[in-house]
Amino acid sequence: MTPSADPAYLGLKQFDGFIGFQVLPQGGALAGYGLVVEAGLPLWQSTSGPGMARSYFMTLGLTRHF
Repeated sequence: MTPSADPAYLGLKQFDGFIGFQVLPQGGALAGYGLVVEAGLPLWQSTSGPGMARSYFMTLGLTRHF
Protein backbone atom coordinates (compact mmCIF):
# COMPACT_ATOMS: atom_id res chain seq x y z
CA MET A 1 0.00 0.00 0.00
CA THR A 2 1.34 3.44 -0.86
CA PRO A 3 1.84 5.93 2.02
CA SER A 4 -0.69 8.35 0.55
CA ALA A 5 -3.41 5.67 0.65
CA ASP A 6 -2.67 4.33 4.15
CA PRO A 7 -5.19 5.86 6.62
CA ALA A 8 -2.70 5.45 9.49
CA TYR A 9 -0.46 8.11 7.90
CA LEU A 10 -3.07 10.74 7.02
CA GLY A 11 -3.53 12.38 10.41
CA LEU A 12 -3.61 16.06 11.25
CA LYS A 13 -3.99 17.30 14.80
CA GLN A 14 -3.99 21.00 15.48
CA PHE A 15 -5.00 23.70 17.94
CA ASP A 16 -5.97 27.00 16.31
CA GLY A 17 -6.18 30.60 17.47
CA PHE A 18 -8.65 33.04 15.86
CA ILE A 19 -9.38 36.75 15.99
CA GLY A 20 -12.14 38.53 14.13
CA PHE A 21 -14.64 41.34 13.98
CA GLN A 22 -18.14 42.04 12.70
CA VAL A 23 -19.45 45.32 11.25
CA LEU A 24 -23.20 45.98 11.51
CA PRO A 25 -24.35 49.14 9.67
CA GLN A 26 -27.35 50.78 11.37
CA GLY A 27 -28.66 52.74 8.40
CA GLY A 28 -28.40 53.14 4.65
CA ALA A 29 -28.41 50.52 1.92
CA LEU A 30 -26.52 47.97 4.07
CA ALA A 31 -28.83 48.15 7.10
CA GLY A 32 -29.65 44.62 8.22
CA TYR A 33 -26.47 43.14 6.80
CA GLY A 34 -23.20 42.39 8.54
CA LEU A 35 -19.65 41.91 7.34
CA VAL A 36 -17.59 39.33 9.23
CA VAL A 37 -13.79 39.01 8.95
CA GLU A 38 -11.86 36.33 10.85
CA ALA A 39 -8.19 35.31 10.70
CA GLY A 40 -6.43 32.46 12.42
CA LEU A 41 -3.25 30.50 12.64
CA PRO A 42 -2.32 27.15 14.12
CA LEU A 43 -0.83 27.51 17.60
CA TRP A 44 0.14 23.82 17.61
CA GLN A 45 -0.04 21.16 14.91
CA SER A 46 1.20 17.66 14.28
CA THR A 47 1.02 15.96 10.89
CA SER A 48 1.71 12.34 10.13
CA GLY A 49 2.45 11.18 6.62
CA PRO A 50 2.31 13.23 3.44
CA GLY A 51 -0.31 15.68 4.77
CA MET A 52 0.35 19.39 4.43
CA ALA A 53 0.65 21.69 7.42
CA ARG A 54 -1.31 24.95 7.51
CA SER A 55 0.28 28.35 7.95
CA TYR A 56 -2.78 30.65 8.28
CA PHE A 57 -6.43 30.94 7.23
CA MET A 58 -9.00 33.69 6.76
CA THR A 59 -12.78 33.82 6.60
CA LEU A 60 -14.85 36.56 5.02
CA GLY A 61 -18.62 36.48 5.34
CA LEU A 62 -21.77 38.46 4.72
CA THR A 63 -24.65 37.93 7.14
CA ARG A 64 -28.29 39.02 7.01
CA HIS A 65 -30.00 40.13 10.23
CA PHE A 66 -33.77 40.32 10.61
